[in-house]
Amino acid sequence: MNAVKNFERHVTHAEAVKGHITIRERYRSLFETHFGPLRHEDDPSATDQHFYKEFFPEGTGQPVPLKLCMRNMKPKVRREIRLYLSKKQKGQGYRIGGNQILVVSFRRGKAFISSKPAGLAKPDKLYPRDKKKRVQRLPRPKDDEPQLNSALNGARKLLTKKERQEWARAGRLVAKCLRNAGHNCEVGWTGNAFKSKATRQTYAEVHHLIPRKYQDQFLESLDTLVNLCCLSPQAHRAIHHGTDDQVMDLLQHLLQKRPALKNRFQISEDILFRMYGVE
Repeated sequence: MNAVKNFERHVTHAEAVKGHITIRERYRSLFETHFGPLRHEDDPSATDQHFYKEFFPEGTGQPVPLKLCMRNMKPKVRREIRLYLSKKQKGQGYRIGGNQILVVSFRRGKAFISSKPAGLAKPDKLYPRDKKKRVQRLPRPKDDEPQLNSALNGARKLLTKKERQEWARAGRLVAKCLRNAGHNCEVGWTGNAFKSKATRQTYAEVHHLIPRKYQDQFLESLDTLVNLCCLSPQAHRAIHHGTDDQVMDLLQHLLQKRPALKNRFQISEDILFRMYGVE
């Protein structure tokens, strides 16, 4: 059987209106493996045959020609690929709404295109918030998710510009996450390891893969075992303060180990990158 390779991209409302999306340079090899070398959109020697590629919408047998080209090839400018989902001719192209995930899967020698809901309530709040806001911890109702989910949808206190609310963590989930991982770092960063005075085990920290500050994007609690990961102090600092390449590598590794998280919260790799401020 041929391996299935997917590309997923969260499409914002602005991109849906414009009818095109940006694909970062790191996905170039995935598309060129199937379509061959991509041409720059300003290449004077290129014709429509070089730009328009066949994509097959899932569930239909008719291919849709979509323009795929390179952009921003100048030095010191971030390279990217542009996929145009619509053509000037009326009725041609692939239509997608805002706040959806565009999926391109390569299998059986074809490029299949489809979309699915992004699972976010307020997609415009994907970017980092003001880090200077004071944190007001709210009492956790109980250590069970149904009551916490109910409380999450209740009335909240009016906040000043320098305040925000944050739900208290469940201590039992933290302990269970550490036990399940054997107090070992899930990404294998073991340098300068030491014993914890409290547990007499290798010291490790628990991290929420989907940050809790985006709780208002989801109906269910993010403080759940499937969203917790066990990291060494170095890996935990790197995922918050490392370079973009380091952060993306760590997030990809952790997300691939959690298919249940992707299904439960309908979150893609692209959305997770945006939450951490890397693209």
